[in-house]
Amino acid sequence: MKRIFLGLLAIGAACGGRTTLDDSELDGSVAQDGGVILKDGGPIQNDGGPIQIDAAPPPFDGGPPPVDAGPPPGTIQCGNTTCNPQTQVCCVTFNGQTTNEACTPQGQCNGASLGCTSAASCPPNEVCCATLTQQQQSAQCQAQCQGGFQHPQLCATDAECPQGMTCKPSPFGLNICRP
Repeated sequence: MKRIFLGLLAIGAACGGRTTLDDSELDGSVAQDGGVILKDGGPIQNDGGPIQIDAAPPPFDGGPPPVDAGPPPGTIQCGNTTCNPQTQVCCVTFNGQTTNEACTPQGQCNGASLGCTSAASCPPNEVCCATLTQQQQSAQCQAQCQGGFQHPQLCATDAECPQGMTCKPSPFGLNICRP
């Protein structure tokens, strides 16, 4: 209890305010607020009852927020927006060092036509597989991707990548599963 009193005293002094020591010598005299100061380190009486100090830590909140799981199921993440896979594709066009993504009606894309951008865009037990060749730049849902640079799996989270791979950004503005 002495430590708590001395700690509170130190805080009051550090804040530049007056302390109860300024008003008496810890001899049982009465402080300005009517509380009794006891020399033996007993409780400080304030309006008749001991001062309660809550020393309990704040409750555990369960940890950090969950990691974003990507786009809503059944949609195609396309830049900062989402496309409806029933009627649209994510059309990615390349302009020098930059890429542009836009939801475009199916069959009207003049760039990489992506029917998915992660497993969240696909039916259960399928993943999003890209084809990135000179002749074709597209992505569609399949049971398994061929792999390699020309046929990578597109992803939003590490959890959807095959074992030993993680979801990492690519130079094309898409995330792909890589070792």
